[in-house]
Amino acid sequence: MSNLTKKTRARGVRLLSSSAIAAAIIATGQAKAADPDAAPPAGSSAPAPSASPSGDKIEMIVVTARRRAEQSQDVPEAITAFSQDDIRNMNLVSPFDLSHQVPSLSVSNSNASRNAPVYYIRGQGQALANTEGGVVSYFDEVPTLTSGPGLLFDLENIQVLKGPQGTLFGRNTTGGAVLFQPQRPQDQFGGYLDVDLGDYNLRRVEGAVNVPVVDNTLLARFSFDINSRDGFTKDLTNNVDLDDTNYGSYRFSLQYQPNDQFQNYLDVFYENSDTNGTSVILNALKPGGLALTLFPALAADLATQNALGIRKVDNTVGPEYDRYTNLGATDIITYAINDGLTIKTILGYRAYEERQAIDDDGTPAVLVGYPAALQYKAGGAGPPSQEQFSGEFQLQGNSFDDQLKWIGGLYAERRDPWPNGDTLLVQDILTTVPTFNAQRRFDNSYAVYGEGTFDASRWINGLAITAGVRFTWDKRTFTSGTTHGVQPTPAQLTTNSANFSAPTWNVNVSYKVDDGIMAYAAARRGYKTGGFNTPNAVSDTFQPEYLTDFEIGLKTEHNFDWGALRFNVDGYSDQYSNVQVNQNVATPPPAPTFVMIVTNAAGARINGLEAEADMVSGGLELSGFYSYTDSWYTRYISPISSGGVTNFTGLPLAITPKNKVGVSLSYGYPLSGDEERLVGRVNYTYQSSEQFRTTEQADPFNTAPGYGLLNLRVDWEHFLSHPLTASLFMTNATDQKYIVYRVGPYNELGYSGSLYGEPRMFGVELRYDFSEEAGDGGSLHH
Repeated sequence: MSNLTKKTRARGVRLLSSSAIAAAIIATGQAKAADPDAAPPAGSSAPAPSASPSGDKIEMIVVTARRRAEQSQDVPEAITAFSQDDIRNMNLVSPFDLSHQVPSLSVSNSNASRNAPVYYIRGQGQALANTEGGVVSYFDEVPTLTSGPGLLFDLENIQVLKGPQGTLFGRNTTGGAVLFQPQRPQDQFGGYLDVDLGDYNLRRVEGAVNVPVVDNTLLARFSFDINSRDGFTKDLTNNVDLDDTNYGSYRFSLQYQPNDQFQNYLDVFYENSDTNGTSVILNALKPGGLALTLFPALAADLATQNALGIRKVDNTVGPEYDRYTNLGATDIITYAINDGLTIKTILGYRAYEERQAIDDDGTPAVLVGYPAALQYKAGGAGPPSQEQFSGEFQLQGNSFDDQLKWIGGLYAERRDPWPNGDTLLVQDILTTVPTFNAQRRFDNSYAVYGEGTFDASRWINGLAITAGVRFTWDKRTFTSGTTHGVQPTPAQLTTNSANFSAPTWNVNVSYKVDDGIMAYAAARRGYKTGGFNTPNAVSDTFQPEYLTDFEIGLKTEHNFDWGALRFNVDGYSDQYSNVQVNQNVATPPPAPTFVMIVTNAAGARINGLEAEADMVSGGLELSGFYSYTDSWYTRYISPISSGGVTNFTGLPLAITPKNKVGVSLSYGYPLSGDEERLVGRVNYTYQSSEQFRTTEQADPFNTAPGYGLLNLRVDWEHFLSHPLTASLFMTNATDQKYIVYRVGPYNELGYSGSLYGEPRMFGVELRYDFSEEAGDGGSLHH
């Protein structure tokens, strides 16, 4: 058992005990009998089950973009949603796979690890040192510390919300939010078992069991995902496979609903991953740079790496590993006082512990590496090892004969560093002894918010007006220090603390022309908090950044004699100010040099267009998307050059391809009866070139070329008239070689390397559904 599991057990018990006590207090004295046909309590944000396609109708996914359950076509903002069947049919195994299926979304890394995704939406999401992300992911309505592998199973849906989400959600964001909604317990016995086998020794077992402990009152669900696959990159030095998969993820949920007024929902999850680490492929050495000056033999090493290709590597730090443990609990209590007023509380606990030992340069020389000899925590990838406590109190209601739907609430969050999880050991080219970087972050955030939607149909039929505002107060404390040879003592640490605050708002006007056509226009303000650089920098503190978003859109859906058609399109223009960017600045005498710090040295504009379409006719289903993102810095100048460049004005934002397009086609051929059929699925996506780091213009590999991915799948549904589905699947069928992330300070240390995407992979899958009402395999998403 990991240290995280041992130390968090007591905290988890306290959280769950508190929730149980609160549930008992609220439920006491309620004499109303349970209604077996009762819906979830009024105001509950738990999505109802997605409607299954009937005939030639397009599946409609219920979303919670406005913290209440509503059909996605009724929400006046850009949303892409996936059901659990979509996730399976499109072979979405990790959040990185989402990057190829959603317009304007990119999923990248924060460092040389495949376990800590960073989301970018419409150019927002930069995760510089000690900054917050511009896009926040949520699991069960609680912000996550990380959302790596082991998350995309037994979900009700995934929702990608585009544009600032600074009014209703836990944290302020400038780019959007990604919501992972797990499947809640149902009032019937059932579940499923899914087994995958394939090349690279793929072995995956996924399943769920749903048990109504007390009919209509106490419901339980247990689900799991155990996934193992050999790596696709050979480490010749240590004779191991890098880029492997090896995780187990477990989830338990309990829902107590004694009547149609009260509901208590509890969800607990645990994830553990232990892999051999990530490959870094050396791509370039800077002529006259520090790496070649100190290690001239690297020129031959680069030639050797080029000859080996991208699936083999020589490393330097001995056996590598990348391990993390993720633990969390959510408790949601909903109480409907009457038909027009509901109280809701959301308590969340998250704990994340990570350990790594990786070679960050991919060479036999000691340029930058995180040695395995000293096992440290909180190193190098994504969020540091932290634990998070959050609480939210909501009031939801309907007023004025249901003309006004409103929500108001309070939010509080505290994030602490994990004990003894604050020291990152780095062996780099500039030191002869290991360098210890201690970084401890203490973050507190508080907010009050409110939003209402007024139905103005009595004056103009189909008109609705939404307005919301939020005030956020953030307090950030950062303790850090750097020493050589030995770990820093408390006396060697520097502490900075500051408060940041800002209002954010949302104004939206929508007009339903008829039941199948809705137009809308929105203006929103987003905010991302400030923070601190490492000690001894010229500027310790950087300030918040802001984004003002203007969006117009059209959502349409029509049913015809031959089938159904859905088409959604939106355009937006964003003003991005006080942007947090990296900047080279000079340090004062007596040791004049330069450091790379985070400053508010830039402004930017982002304009874009997004379109999504679905069509169903008989057994044919066709969907597609396109996004155009035109981003550029209106101001970005560095006092000291980065690779000979000081003016980055006019350059695009990082991790923001200008064009993305995707097409999915499936056709179902009936075999016997009404259910057994053979379904062929083809999915192709393409994205244009993108830059990884604005300050690395001299790096010849900083701009990755565009690429396309082809995925194939065949499903035999209700195999031989049984509740079985037998499948064959292949991802990256054309074996495209593409870069997903860049590492290495090319300008400063003189080298750069890449992480490459997965090669072609294939497998077989057998799914047994023992629910009382087995599904038919799903349909189109969006």
